[in-house]
Amino acid sequence: MRVMLFVLASLVASTPAVAQQQSGGFEWKLNDKSAPPSPWQASKDGFGVLMLVTSDYEGFWKAWEGSTPPQVRTTEEVTRDQPVHAILLFSGCRAARDGNCNVTVELAVTRPDGKPYGETLKGNVWSGPPAPAYNLQASEGSLGFIVEPEDPLGTYTLKAAITDHVAGTTLPVQQTVTAVAGKSTP
Repeated sequence: MRVMLFVLASLVASTPAVAQQQSGGFEWKLNDKSAPPSPWQASKDGFGVLMLVTSDYEGFWKAWEGSTPPQVRTTEEVTRDQPVHAILLFSGCRAARDGNCNVTVELAVTRPDGKPYGETLKGNVWSGPPAPAYNLQASEGSLGFIVEPEDPLGTYTLKAAITDHVAGTTLPVQQTVTAVAGKSTP
């Protein structure tokens, strides 16, 4: 049985963690320098998104609620039966006449053999007002999944297509997580 779900976050907050305001838009930063291109972050016409993967879902949200910028724990490796969550952070969504954004996502996971791991999920990223000054916002939901005992070890690819329906912009991002054998108990 595939355990993959779209989880609604208990808290959605804004923080100026990684997006920096520029004239006419923003720029992804890493250690106060322009971040190099990567598959886990994308931007277009002032709208940007990045995907983080964590095996500590509650710890992620605790850090997100804390100091700015938050020090969140991410992972690239997981053992079987250890849940992981892909969380989307975004900035610069365009507001409609009512003052609210309309941002959705399609999420999919691919197994190490290239086959789909479960069905593609659709969910809401944000349906409120945009954050001021290109601050980052966390999506209203996240993709959670578990590599089960019968699933192969290797690299799983988490893909998301995030659409700002008001701006008519879709941004693809992806992350990988490698399932490894757990430590054996004597």
